[in-house]
Amino acid sequence: MNLLQMGLSGGIFILAVALIRALTINKLPKMLFLVLWYIAFARLLLPVTVPVAFHGDLMAGRGLFLLDTLGHRITDFTAEFLPNQPGSIGDKATPMVQDNGSSVSVLRIIWAVGAVSMAGFFVVSYFRCRREFQTALPVPNDAAPQWLLEHPLWRAVEIRQLTGLATPLTYGVLHPVILLPKDTDWESGQMKYILYHEYVHIRRFDAVGKWIASAALCIHWFHPLVWVLYVLFNRDVELSCDECVIRHFGERSRKEYAVALLRMEEHRNALEPFGNYFSKNATEERIKAIMKFKKKTMFTLAFAAILAVAGTIAVFAMPPKTGNTDNADIGDVLRGEASFFYVSDGMVEAKNISDVPALFAPDDAYIKIWAFAVVDLDGDGNEEVVLSVMGAAGDAGGSLILYPMDGKVYGYTANYRSLVDLKADGTYSYSDPTGMVEAGICSVAEFTQTGYTVDKITYGRGTYAGWDTFVVNHQSATEEAFWIAENEQAQKPDAAWYDFSSENIRERFGE
Repeated sequence: MNLLQMGLSGGIFILAVALIRALTINKLPKMLFLVLWYIAFARLLLPVTVPVAFHGDLMAGRGLFLLDTLGHRITDFTAEFLPNQPGSIGDKATPMVQDNGSSVSVLRIIWAVGAVSMAGFFVVSYFRCRREFQTALPVPNDAAPQWLLEHPLWRAVEIRQLTGLATPLTYGVLHPVILLPKDTDWESGQMKYILYHEYVHIRRFDAVGKWIASAALCIHWFHPLVWVLYVLFNRDVELSCDECVIRHFGERSRKEYAVALLRMEEHRNALEPFGNYFSKNATEERIKAIMKFKKKTMFTLAFAAILAVAGTIAVFAMPPKTGNTDNADIGDVLRGEASFFYVSDGMVEAKNISDVPALFAPDDAYIKIWAFAVVDLDGDGNEEVVLSVMGAAGDAGGSLILYPMDGKVYGYTANYRSLVDLKADGTYSYSDPTGMVEAGICSVAEFTQTGYTVDKITYGRGTYAGWDTFVVNHQSATEEAFWIAENEQAQKPDAAWYDFSSENIRERFGE
């Protein structure tokens, strides 16, 4: 998946979770929403999908395929400006290097400037605050060390105080610190809630979550729904901690805890993106959640678990489209509107047309599909599609064959040095790349769900010193007869090749 597809998929998921959150924020465990937000971050940051087969007409399968299809339509729409996206379909794709580097550069520069600016803001904020926090001093009483003894963690936690700090916070990952205002009243009955709230932040590594959220925002700074995600994630970090505090101290503590929250809100700090504040986000929402807190039933917890699993599947599953029965549906594959089943070493994996160049040269940003031919390779009366994949200089690459079978479209990469000089009758020339000296004419004998076999019609075989075996039309022959057959093959009409463009795909396969 590319950045736009990740953003589209993640954006739809963010909208769905935000809607569920608005309707059930006080009915479902707050931790559920944190889990869902982390799934959204994973979708935005990890360019991976997991092929999942959906059978029948299940709405879930159709919905997930629609999501994947929309992503690829976005890719095609932007192909003119981002031509180095693997397998993008340009309207004028011809075998030459297109002069569109300026548009690519402008878009990439705009994105890079935004990403670097966002990253710079977070980094500067972090080091500015860290420099200030390092001036904090140990708490000069016995209550702080005693509290730490009663709440052990495998990481060494410190409690320190800082002049000028308005509200408590935590910072640090490997060496976390609970930072308190210098005038903190240790005799207050609310102190236990404040410390335990910060303790939950540390125990759950919420500081790491802040870094993840910031990374997603830097990369997808142009995506408005990622900003929504960032805000709601920070709110739910606090809501979830509040829920842990009430669960720990009991429902009778709700009122006292809400009062502590209100008092903290009176002294809010400036923005510090990587700290966890006791009262940073949406105080009104937090107080309502505290007062409405109730222990969740087993049914509610089970529903939350199902929702988290379904969310993970929704954003990472890539269901293949079924129902391809003829060449018209190969057109859907070529347009990126349907997946095909890529066959390699006996393994089958769902792929999209945008994945094809990476099958040949995953590290080459300039390799792409240049042309396609429609030929009956196996002589069964049905035509297959052959894709020609090459780098910008005409090197690397190879051929991919798309073959409809059993209601699906299968894809096979052609052997190295095969499908050379493809003819209109489906025959082609080949040479053996294994070290043996062999060359000749062949066709595809049979396509299966695990690969395809070839029929060597005419060939010569031997060593680098000379050939000693010749076959013409499956029968032993002389060297002279072999070269005559090779010459006749060269005189056959070539297969018709079309530039791999949306216009040619539309003309050959329809809408």
